[in-house]
Amino acid sequence: MESLTFTLDHDALDRIFPFHFVLDDGLKIIQIGKSLAKLDDTIVVGSGWNDHFTMLRPGLEKMDFDHLSKICNHLLIIKNHKTEIHFQGQWELVGEGTKLMFVGAPWFGSTKELNESGLGLKDFAPHNPMINLLHRLNSEELVVDELKTAVGKISKQKDALLLSEQKLKSVSASLEESNRRYEYMSKATSEAIWDWNILSGDVYQGDGFSKTFGYDSNEQIIHVDTWGSRLHKDDISGVMQSLESCLASNESHWNCQYRYKKADDTYATVSDNGYVIRDAYGNAIRMVGALMDITKQKEEEVQMRLLQSVVKNTQDSIVITEAGEGYPIVYVNDSFTKLTGYKSEEVMGKNPKFLQGPESNSNAIERIKSSLHKGEFVETETINYKKNGEQYWVSLSINPIKNEKEDITHWVAIERDITPFRKLSEEIASQKQFFEDILGNIPSDIAVFDDQHRYIFLNKFAVSDPEMRSWMIGKNDFDYCRFRNIDDSLALRRRELFNKAVDSKEKHQWVDEHRDKEGNTKFVLRILYPYFENDKLMFVIGYGIDITERKQIEIQLTEALQTVKKTNSELEQFAYVASHDLQEPLRMVTSFLTQLEKKYAEKLDERAKEYIHFAVDGAKRMRQIILDLLEFSRVGKQSEQKKEIDINDIVSEIQLLHHEQINELKGVIKTKNLPVIFGHRTPIRQVFQNIIGNALKYHREGVAPEIEIEAIPLKDRWQFKISDNGLGIENEYFDKIFEIFQRLHNKEEYSGTGIGLAITKKIIENMGGKIWVSSVYVKGSNFYFTIPFHEKNT
Repeated sequence: MESLTFTLDHDALDRIFPFHFVLDDGLKIIQIGKSLAKLDDTIVVGSGWNDHFTMLRPGLEKMDFDHLSKICNHLLIIKNHKTEIHFQGQWELVGEGTKLMFVGAPWFGSTKELNESGLGLKDFAPHNPMINLLHRLNSEELVVDELKTAVGKISKQKDALLLSEQKLKSVSASLEESNRRYEYMSKATSEAIWDWNILSGDVYQGDGFSKTFGYDSNEQIIHVDTWGSRLHKDDISGVMQSLESCLASNESHWNCQYRYKKADDTYATVSDNGYVIRDAYGNAIRMVGALMDITKQKEEEVQMRLLQSVVKNTQDSIVITEAGEGYPIVYVNDSFTKLTGYKSEEVMGKNPKFLQGPESNSNAIERIKSSLHKGEFVETETINYKKNGEQYWVSLSINPIKNEKEDITHWVAIERDITPFRKLSEEIASQKQFFEDILGNIPSDIAVFDDQHRYIFLNKFAVSDPEMRSWMIGKNDFDYCRFRNIDDSLALRRRELFNKAVDSKEKHQWVDEHRDKEGNTKFVLRILYPYFENDKLMFVIGYGIDITERKQIEIQLTEALQTVKKTNSELEQFAYVASHDLQEPLRMVTSFLTQLEKKYAEKLDERAKEYIHFAVDGAKRMRQIILDLLEFSRVGKQSEQKKEIDINDIVSEIQLLHHEQINELKGVIKTKNLPVIFGHRTPIRQVFQNIIGNALKYHREGVAPEIEIEAIPLKDRWQFKISDNGLGIENEYFDKIFEIFQRLHNKEEYSGTGIGLAITKKIIENMGGKIWVSSVYVKGSNFYFTIPFHEKNT
C-alpha cells in the first residue's frame, strides 16, 4: 500500500482529520488538530509527543524518527495520558519525508465513554462512522421511526434470542472447559506459555514462567514492556525487528531465539514460538506462544562445535581406534593426512602399526603395547614413516575412552611431529659446544650468570683450575667466599653490581684496580651485560679485559696534559704581556712620526712624507695584527654567563654599527625565521659581525649589497645561512679563507689582517658547530654554520 500524500494546511487537515498531530524529526509536536487540542489542553506545540502518548501497538525498541517512520501504513494504537483514551490510526511521512503525521480518531469502548469525553458532533470528521451514528441519534423523528422498527424486529427475534441464549450457555460451558484445559496444559508443560493482547499490551504468563525462570507464580499478567525489559540488551534490536516484521506481514507463525532474563538476573537462552491472531482486516490483535529454555542445549551445541573444530583443525595428528581386537582405525583428522600422506579412506579399519618401521623405537613400541593391555594412558617418542617412506619423529600420547560403565570403547592417539625440534635440539647442542669452545678460548675473563646470580659458565681465563671451574657451576660468589674462607664483602660488592646491571637493563661497567701476585698494580675493565627476552631476564654475561697497559698510558697522557695546560697558561700569559708591551712602542713610533710630519712639514719633500705615511700605516697594521692575535687566543675562554639571545637583536645591533656604510652603498639586510638561542652573547655577536662585515666590504662595484640571513631548525642544532651578492670566492679558496692570515685581496684594495674568518671558525667549532661556504665567483657567496641546541634552546 503506497503512502498517502498530505499537505500541512491546518484548516484542510482539521476538516478531514480533526484529531491529527504532526511531529518534526526530533519527535516534537509542531501542529495539533483542533479536536485533539480540545480533548487534551496539555498538548502544546513544541512539547514531545511521548510526554502525552504511550505506544501500545506496535512495541518498539527505540522511539525515534527512523524507527517510527518504518511502521508507516501499519495499524497504530496509542493511549492519551490525560484522558486515558485510545486512538487508532497510522503514521504518514509528510513534508518530503522530513515529518511524521498521525491520522486517526479516538477509539471508544462504549457510547458512555464517548459522552464522558465531552466531544460533540462537530469534533469529528463528516465521514467518520461514529459521526454518522451520532447524526442519526440526533434526529428525533428518525429516532421514533427507528425505535418502532426496532421494536418490531425485537419481537420477531425474541425466539431467536432465546435460542441464542441457550447456544451462548453451551458455548460458555465449552469455553470454560477449554480454559480449564488450557490451565491444565499450562501447569503440565515445561514450557512457559504466554498470551499477548496486542491492543491492550497485557501478556498472560503460564505457570511455566515460575518453574522455568523463577518469577512469582501470582504474577500471571504483565505488560508487554515488562517482557521487553527482560530481553538481553544485545538481543533487543533483533527480536523487535523480527516481531514487528511478523506483525506487519500476513504471517501467522513467529519464531525467534534470544536471551531472556530470569528472576535471579541471570540469562537463559530461549526459543520463542508464537501464533498470530488477526482481525477481519488482517491486523494483528492477539498472539499466543511458548518459551522453551534451550540454554543447556545451546551450551552442548557450542561445546560440540568447539570439540569438532579442535579435532578437525588442530595441527596435531589425531587417530581414533576401536578398543577391540586389532585396534582398527575409525577416524583420522586432516592433520594426519598432511603429516603422513595417507588419506582417510586408505587407513580405515587398519591397525596403526603400519606407520612403524625399521628405525622405530622398540622400547617405545613395547611401552605402548603394555599400556594398551593394561588400559592405561601412555606417552612416548618414536620414529614413524610417511606414505612416501620418509622418516619423522613423533611425540605420541594415547588415551583410553570409557563409557558410563567404565568400559574402554576407543583409544585416542594424539601425535605431534617433533622432527624440527629434534633437529633443533641437536643443532643447539652443537652450537652450545661451539660457543663454549669460542668463549673458553677468548683471552678474557668470561662468566655467565642465571637470573639468580649463579654461575652457569666460566672460561679458563676466569678460573684456571678445571675442578674449581666445574665446582662453581650452579654456585654464587657467597658460596665461593665461604669455600675460600674469606670475607663476604667481595660477594656483596659483586651482587650490588649485578643488581645495578639488571635493574637498569643496560650494560654496567667499572674498572677493577688490584695487586697481582708480584705486587704490581693491575687494571681490569669489568662489564656486566644483562640479556632479556620479553622483559624477562634470561642471563647476565660478565667479562673482564686487562687494560693495565692502556691505563698506564692514560696516566701518562693525563700527566702530559697537565704539563701542556700549564705551558698553555704560561703561553697565554706571555701572549697577553707581549701584545700589551708591543703596543706601547708602536704607539710611540706612530706618535713621533706624526709629530715629525707636523713639525717639519714645510721642510720635507713628497718622498719623505710618503715614507712617514708608510711607517705610520705599517705601525697601525702591526697594532691591529697584535689585537687580532690576542682576540684569536682568547676564543673559547668566555667568562660571561650563558643566556637567551635573540638573533634578531644581534642583527639589529650590527645594522646600527654599519648604518652609514649601508646607507652609502644603498644596501639591504633581510632576515627570515631567526630564533632565540641559548649561549654566550659576545662570541655569537662576533660571528655575525665578521660575516656581515665581510659581505658589506667585499661588494661589487656599482651593485648595492643584498644580504639575506635565515635559520633552519635541524634535529639537534640550528643551521644559519648568510647570503650575499658580492664578489664571490673561487672554489680553490673555500678552505683557505678560514685559515689565519689568509687574504684573497691585497691590503691596498681592502683593509684587514686576514684573521676575521679564522676567529669565526674557531668560535663556531668551540660551540660544537661547523662552518662552510659555497660561492659563485662574481655572483655572491653563501656562508653556512651550525650552533647545537643547548639547555633552554632544545
